[in-house]
Amino acid sequence: MPANLSARAILWLGIGTITFSVLCQLALDVVWRVASTESGNTLLDSWWYPLFQFVPTVLIPLGSMLIAASFVAHALERGPGVDSLPERGRASSAAWLFWIGLILTVLGLVVSASLQDWLTDLNSQGRSSLALDALNLVVIPLRMIILPLGLALLPAAVLVKKVLAGPGQLPR
Repeated sequence: MPANLSARAILWLGIGTITFSVLCQLALDVVWRVASTESGNTLLDSWWYPLFQFVPTVLIPLGSMLIAASFVAHALERGPGVDSLPERGRASSAAWLFWIGLILTVLGLVVSASLQDWLTDLNSQGRSSLALDALNLVVIPLRMIILPLGLALLPAAVLVKKVLAGPGQLPR
């Protein structure tokens, strides 16, 4: 990755990577819903199906890390000990990043823990429903995004605090 990318460019690369990942997952879900059993087996044997394993394995964590790195890059662009920000403003920018990361991590864990029970309950009804469609089209992609993003934001908050603290205020 070029060193001359701005924090904003890194943020948009991360958002674009996650958006592409979600669209790929939605396309796969739609194909599985529309396909019959025989064509579903054909899809599993096709050459392009392993590419869809690339999306949740590589692209979603990469997009989450790019978003988290954009906050660190923004802090680096602002520089350590920026005079325009009071000490409280520098600390609060790292604090809100930490709390958002913590909330997303906990929410991701709760959704992941509940997801299998929801899917089992809705599939046991034996019919398609709006709740099942919403679960497949909204909750599953969200689950794939919020936990990695929350986990990536936690160390980014620490790095932002270190960068904004300035070299004279770092512990030795």
